[in-house]
Amino acid sequence: MGEGDRSAHQMRVDRLARELLAQHGPRAVHVAVERINDSIDRADVAARDFWAEVVHAIHEHQRLTNE
Repeated sequence: MGEGDRSAHQMRVDRLARELLAQHGPRAVHVAVERINDSIDRADVAARDFWAEVVHAIHEHQRLTNE
């Protein structure tokens, strides 16, 4: 993955984290974890890793808004 691809990927992760927070509030992380579990059930490692990044981004956004 090139630097531009990495940046676009990170922007997508951040956008989804913000959208989940806007839609689900404090349950956003639970929704994303459900997506991780679905990915595991389908043996989709790439999706699992992607949703794990989204969970991390949600936690970061929550941490920054609680400081």
